[in-house]
Amino acid sequence: MAPASGTTAKPKTGSAGRATLLLLALAVPVLLAVAAPQALVLLAGALLPTLAALMMDRTRERHAAFAVGVLNLVGAAPFVFDLLGPRATMATAMAALGDPFALGAIYGAAAVGWALVLAAPPAARIWLAIVTERRLAQLRRLQEVLVEVWGVDVAGEPEAPPRR
Repeated sequence: MAPASGTTAKPKTGSAGRATLLLLALAVPVLLAVAAPQALVLLAGALLPTLAALMMDRTRERHAAFAVGVLNLVGAAPFVFDLLGPRATMATAMAALGDPFALGAIYGAAAVGWALVLAAPPAARIWLAIVTERRLAQLRRLQEVLVEVWGVDVAGEPEAPPRR
């Protein structure tokens, strides 16, 4: 049966993706706690910038939290993989958390995420301004060709905006 006039049926979007993300967010720590608790301890300390980004990012899409979180995980991944072996202990995880090189790599990767979040909007704005200027110049050249072929009347006079 068709919907009543004036209304449209909107499909549900995003709920399955959110459920999957929530399931992963709950399942991965539980699995790590059982299989490799030392990796979970390292991740708990390593993902502090991601937690801060989640609390600070108030947008619906959470682009900042995503960028910081992904790069933070990338920075932590080599050290977590070291802790997944059979000889990894809790002392190894604590040593990794105390290692300035490891923390520099982990938190440095998160800083790159913040740099992307802060640099992307101005870079996009500059790029769009350049593209717009090039397109405007191209249209002006095309207008000149049209004026040569069809005469001055084809260009027309731009209407002045109404005065207030």
